[in-house]
Amino acid sequence: MAEVGQELHLTVKPSTPTSGKRKSSSRLSLFHSTARKSRASAGDLNLPTPNGALTSLTDGSSDLHDTPMRAKLEKRQHRIFEFFVTERNYVEILRYLCLSAYPQVIDENQPGGPVLPRQEADFVFGKLGAIYELHDRLQPQFNELENNWSLSESCLGNVLQLSLLTEMDRVSI
Repeated sequence: MAEVGQELHLTVKPSTPTSGKRKSSSRLSLFHSTARKSRASAGDLNLPTPNGALTSLTDGSSDLHDTPMRAKLEKRQHRIFEFFVTERNYVEILRYLCLSAYPQVIDENQPGGPVLPRQEADFVFGKLGAIYELHDRLQPQFNELENNWSLSESCLGNVLQLSLLTEMDRVSI
């Protein structure tokens, strides 16, 4: 404890110093380089027509680089890849809170005893364990979708099905 008149200096060091930002930046850089490559070879870009047939944007003389649909799909892909990065960061934060911070808060063997009594810590940390488990289970599916992304066919909704959304509601309320 600091005496009256003494200054108390705290230094907080993050457990992962700025590595998250570098990972995010490198992921976005990887995304941008992948997007450039996909612009160069977009043979998989087929769009449904009203009668159900597929029309390829690469057929004929139409320039794929200038198509409005291509631009929309690339913007969509960028937003989804940003979601993947955000979700990975979120899971890492939840992992830290559940596996490191919570045990430290309730540790009775530390000098001065626990930071919070167990009942208060349980209230503060609430359902973080269940939320972490759910998002950690989703992570491999997101990673697979990201690694096998197809500009025209991939859909985030295939991962986030109704049963998972119901479970998200259950663990977060």
